[in-house]
Amino acid sequence: KDVLVFWLDKGVDGFRIDAAPYLFEHADFQDAPPPDNVSRSYVQNQPETYDMIYQWRQVIDDYNKQNGGDTRVLMTEAYTPINSTMLYYGNETVDGAHFTFNFYLIINTTNNSTANQVVSVINTWFQNMPRRFVANWVLGNHDRHRVATRQGVENVDGYNMLITLLPGIANTYNGEEIGMEDGEVTWEEGQDSIACQSARENFQSTSRDFQRTPFHWDSTVNAGFSTANKTWLPVSSKYRTNNLELQSRDGVKSHFHIYQDLMKLRKENTFIFGNLNIEVLDTNVFAFTRELDGNDTYVFIFNNGYNSATVSLSSFKSIADCADVRVVLSSTNSLRNKG
Repeated sequence: KDVLVFWLDKGVDGFRIDAAPYLFEHADFQDAPPPDNVSRSYVQNQPETYDMIYQWRQVIDDYNKQNGGDTRVLMTEAYTPINSTMLYYGNETVDGAHFTFNFYLIINTTNNSTANQVVSVINTWFQNMPRRFVANWVLGNHDRHRVATRQGVENVDGYNMLITLLPGIANTYNGEEIGMEDGEVTWEEGQDSIACQSARENFQSTSRDFQRTPFHWDSTVNAGFSTANKTWLPVSSKYRTNNLELQSRDGVKSHFHIYQDLMKLRKENTFIFGNLNIEVLDTNVFAFTRELDGNDTYVFIFNNGYNSATVSLSSFKSIADCADVRVVLSSTNSLRNKG
């Protein structure tokens, strides 16, 4: 707790608690019997762990009250079953993390997922999250292959739109705003201790270095990330054709310009306070509306497949008779443009 206050006094905006489930082990240091030893049930998600998170939240809340300003935030990282995950938020009487990372779009969807499967993942979070808490959505992090690699570059904009326009918090891992793919790293260049301690032939499947290569700022040496002769991990060769400087240019329809527009769009009252109505329209097409009385209604339509599809929005009664419909945002590969 003293450490938290030390950094709060330095002016940090909050904390991400890494690997939160492993704070405490079972008090008797028992070995879990088979098959439970696979889930390591005695070394994660112990009652003391949740209580500690709740105590840390109290430290944050007390500091916020005493010092004013923006809310300092507490986030927890926990790859656990959803019932255990929700307990990191808190319980009926006490608050825990402001939010615990929602990794289910990462671990439960692939580039072959149907619209029904994606919508099911979204609904599962809402169905399990107590109403007083705030949802959040995550596409990638330093442990998982980049979303452009997992889901396809052509789907980057759609997934960025999805997590930005759903109710709740949108979490961005660096590079997602420009559609970065995994980098190229050899065994000799690898730094991930897990992979480096494994067999060399398993490096491609075990290493997490590929999603950790430097961000692509521009087309200069080391993608503008560093002036050093050598970076900790090599810069991907893809930086020459995909970098922030190229995507920032005026008149270019790019992942970055779409991302900027999304950040503006989500400030609309409809997205802050509006209702959500989500529907599966075709094998790989789903849509949702965000509606708020007295404000524009927005429709998000996403085809996460590889073929064109024609769908009807007639199931959304609020827009069935709407005479004025216009495109406010579209993906880089969409045939429809703003306006």
